[in-house]
Amino acid sequence: FALKNGILYWYTHERARKALGSIIVKNIEAIEINQKNKMQISLLYQDKLYKLESLESIYNAQKWYNSLKLVKEMGDI
Repeated sequence: FALKNGILYWYTHERARKALGSIIVKNIEAIEINQKNKMQISLLYQDKLYKLESLESIYNAQKWYNSLKLVKEMGDI
């Protein structure tokens, strides 16, 4: 994943040049951390539910959650 200019992109691997997809963060309808699995973030975007999961730590998931919320509320960072 990469967050650039208010858009969340996802890739097949770290060195991929082309994103598989993207989400305009300010248009996300809801962002939540899964209460049963705190390493997972759910995003509701254009009537689709996306689930992002940190493979590293709850702290990393919380950082992504905070960044996404900030971009949604404040705009591009």
